[in-house]
Amino acid sequence: MIDKKYERVLVTYINMGIVDGFFYIWLNAYWRAFIIAFPTIFIIVPQVRKLVGILVK
Repeated sequence: MIDKKYERVLVTYINMGIVDGFFYIWLNAYWRAFIIAFPTIFIIVPQVRKLVGILVK
């Protein structure tokens, strides 16, 4: 089984194959996704917790 921390790199490698600048392409894609995902989590998670709290009562 592949360790979780290597999954993203491996998936990118499988999709692209061996190309020049592989690490740069992977890092660029990672940071673009991080810029969207990280703030989204801080906005969405509190609202979901509040909704779950209402539904569980």
